[in-house]
Amino acid sequence: MSLVARFERSRIARLQAQDPAVVDGVTGPSARASFTTTKEAWDRRPAQLLRGGIRGEPRGGWGLPDPRRLGLALTQTLGVGTTHDIVALDVETTGLGAGTVPFIIGVLVGDAVAKTWTFRQWTLRRMGGEGPMLEDCLAYLGGRRAFTLLSYNGKSFDIPVLRGRARRVSVDAFALRGPHVDLLHPARRLWDSGRGSCRLQRLERARLGVVRVGDIPGAEIPEVFWESLAGTDEALSSGRLPRVERHNAIDLWSLVRLCEEVVGRMGAPAALREALAAAHPRARQSPARVIQLLRPWTDNEPGDRAPAVGQRRLLEVAFRRISEAQRKHGDDAGLARTLEAWLVVAPGDPRASERLAILRERRFGDLIGALRVARSSREPCGRRIARLQRRLRSRGLL
Repeated sequence: MSLVARFERSRIARLQAQDPAVVDGVTGPSARASFTTTKEAWDRRPAQLLRGGIRGEPRGGWGLPDPRRLGLALTQTLGVGTTHDIVALDVETTGLGAGTVPFIIGVLVGDAVAKTWTFRQWTLRRMGGEGPMLEDCLAYLGGRRAFTLLSYNGKSFDIPVLRGRARRVSVDAFALRGPHVDLLHPARRLWDSGRGSCRLQRLERARLGVVRVGDIPGAEIPEVFWESLAGTDEALSSGRLPRVERHNAIDLWSLVRLCEEVVGRMGAPAALREALAAAHPRARQSPARVIQLLRPWTDNEPGDRAPAVGQRRLLEVAFRRISEAQRKHGDDAGLARTLEAWLVVAPGDPRASERLAILRERRFGDLIGALRVARSSREPCGRRIARLQRRLRSRGLL
């Protein structure tokens, strides 16, 4: 058992000594009053709460995008979701290890028909209220029409935590099984060059111009919950619990705004990295769309000078994806031109050389050209070269 799990179990044991209704996270009828929930239109109190936690004016203002347009853009750029309703979800927990308890669940619901955003937040006040809180939250989500779930690292953390805790208290988590967009992965493809962090707060500062004020560090959030649970009122009197609730609300706002930024850049890429992110296999684009996205960057690369190392690597990825799309599309002539251009950018590339040699030999019957390409590879295939030489000798061409 991990240290975190032992700590939390000892906390629960002390609570059970104080409150006999608490039985390993499940309680009786009094549990209905052991969590609080709020539900408001986003343009009212939550938006005012947001303004109190962010310094200055963020780029693009405080407003949220039209849910229908955002849902449609998600379907077109990421190939996820069959509905335009969106539910952004963020969870604050007691830690990262075994026995983690979600004590604040926030959702920001975008209604595509009404074109409105609704904020809903659940806060756990007693350990025995976890089951009823999860039941109320999942019933709220399950009672809605079909929606696309939006999260940040939710596939790896938030959703598994909610499903695991719901299973533990015998609550059905069917509402969490629909289409799910984890924005962390397209954000990494767009902006992570391997040298920096892709944490939500770093991206909101860089992309939205958001500077939080009075925010609570993530490492202190579990401690705030245990303080409020112990009944010392320290978390409430010091304003730390409301700060965690505000932290959760700002995370949801940033998530929706960053989603708008991601789909906007992937829908109309202005740089090669953005085009590669839009044409990534996980975006589920058609072969024709992949070629349309990447062709401007491969065609416009000047041939009289070698590109920089970083740009060359991106171009190699672009050529590889275009060639795969052309192979699926059955465009042999276009595939040959792409492979030749790939070898101009990366002379002797083994993958491009092998594919072009096979194409010339099997599709075009150009044995001399296939042999020349096979020999120029940085990792020449001896068996292929020997076979081509035998075929050429048998025809009297070598």
